[in-house]
Amino acid sequence: MPSLRAWLCLLALILHASLPVVVVAEQGRNKPFAVVRPVADHSKLELDETGLAVLEGIQGPVSPVVVIGPYRSGKSFLLNQLMGVPCDQGFGVGHSRHTQTKGVWMWGEPAERLDAKGDPVQLLFFDTEGFESTGKADVYDDRIFALSTVISAVLVYNLPEAIRESDLERLSFAVELAKAFYADPAGREPGGLASPPTALEPGAMLWLIQRDFLQGDSLEETLAAALAPVPNPARDPGLTQLNRIRLVRGRALDGAALARLIRDVVAALNSREIPTAGSLVEYFNRELVQACKGLFVDSLARELDREAGARGDANEAASARACDAAEEACEDALEAEARQRLPAARRFRRRHEECLASPPSLSTKYKANPPLPTERLAKAWEREHTRFLADYNARLLNGLTLCSIAGILLFRFVVRVQLGESVAWGAFVFFQVYPRSFLGDASMYDQAWWQGLVSGWEAVASNPFLDLERGGLPLLGGAVLLLATRRWWKPRAMLALRRWRRRRRGQAAKESAERDLNV
Repeated sequence: MPSLRAWLCLLALILHASLPVVVVAEQGRNKPFAVVRPVADHSKLELDETGLAVLEGIQGPVSPVVVIGPYRSGKSFLLNQLMGVPCDQGFGVGHSRHTQTKGVWMWGEPAERLDAKGDPVQLLFFDTEGFESTGKADVYDDRIFALSTVISAVLVYNLPEAIRESDLERLSFAVELAKAFYADPAGREPGGLASPPTALEPGAMLWLIQRDFLQGDSLEETLAAALAPVPNPARDPGLTQLNRIRLVRGRALDGAALARLIRDVVAALNSREIPTAGSLVEYFNRELVQACKGLFVDSLARELDREAGARGDANEAASARACDAAEEACEDALEAEARQRLPAARRFRRRHEECLASPPSLSTKYKANPPLPTERLAKAWEREHTRFLADYNARLLNGLTLCSIAGILLFRFVVRVQLGESVAWGAFVFFQVYPRSFLGDASMYDQAWWQGLVSGWEAVASNPFLDLERGGLPLLGGAVLLLATRRWWKPRAMLALRRWRRRRRGQAAKESAERDLNV
């Protein structure tokens, strides 16, 4: 058939362009591999992992060439001619009325060529099971056609005769798939300036019509007549759908991506009883939503971490300012208590408890990482309490030494009690010598007798009846004044006491006499 040979030459020129094709041969791959096979009842598709593994091993961009058409139309023979492979070595060619190819097969040896930009592209040839054969459902043909349409860069529709209405319906189905997969989401026509890039590559579709055109209408006239809109004055929905035919453009995939695409498309097709463009799009949209959801969650997590970090930093700064102020105020209060003339550990501890009972007012603007002023106040307490204890014990020791000196002066010059003066001298010598000659690992301030002195002093200094810090010095001054003027006021006090006693005795005798007279 001259026309068939002319078509083969034309198709070869289209696929291979003007550059030479370099065939990359690998050991064991110079043969066809099944990629998709039919299930037992020829209603659904199943994957062939051997062929998919070969496909996944192909590196670089791939350009799948898929041949479809009715059964016994010469699809396998056409592919063998395109590859330059004898029929007994290429895709299987049958000689009976039954279909030879089952499912979708791929030639394992890719053909490498250079595209218009000079980049290498791997040409992959796919043979498919023919349409309209016996022993299978129509939905199976639709699945084969849908899979071929989605994965192909060049879809060759092989027809043994004139274009029929069923062929136009399948072409319309391909258009709907292209619109669903590759159209602009905003509704604009593909190829516009605002059209976003797509994840899949929509391929070109070629019709190979094996017919002699030497007489009658030319090839262009026949194709134009087949694609011409059908008059539809009654607006028949079937004719309207038949007249809607468009093609789109896109990008290429690599071998591993094409294998993943085949897996996804087969799963999507098998999940629906009747595969449609909408069902495939819904399947891919579901995966796209999951991927976008993951990206959104990751982006949201990063944004939340950034915002939480910023708020945490601002909160720490506000906390630091508030806690510094609270710590400084507490330290001032404790230092003022430590500078009292008569120090008392109970009053010092009570002042610290007052600091803890009145925490600083903190801003509630930032909720993350709430400030903890008690930690800063606890540190202030540790510092001030350590200094206070050291100063407290030293001042108490000095106070006891001064009391012993005061006792010496009192009992020697004022009261003149020899025993009291001796005790005062013994206490003075003890407080001067013992701390300097104390031996042992523990401090003198840790001894039980010293703790007893401290407890006694705390009972006097922190008594609830008299504030010695305010009334202690006046009381001490009054006692010294009384002792100093005892020579003046003691005789007079004794005389007043004797007179009071005589008066009491006289009054008692008078009352006794009156009782005797009454009797």
